[in-house]
Amino acid sequence: MLGQRSLGVTLWILSFTAVVTSAADEQDPLPSWDEGAVKDAIIDFVHCAAHDGCPKYIPPADRVAVFDNDGTLWSEQPA
Repeated sequence: MLGQRSLGVTLWILSFTAVVTSAADEQDPLPSWDEGAVKDAIIDFVHCAAHDGCPKYIPPADRVAVFDNDGTLWSEQPA
């Protein structure tokens, strides 16, 4: 009895994950940006930098993330 129930839950989770993943693939990665050359260039750069085989591919070890906290998010911090 427990085996059938856990199998059912597992199948439900896998199905839900597949649906959510496919829906996420169709979303606009920059929804607040206007359509145009700049948006297309950024999306193309990120896609190419992350996919092996592209001429501008950047290996994970060479990728650098820079976070500039210039104070714009401090209003979100609790007092």
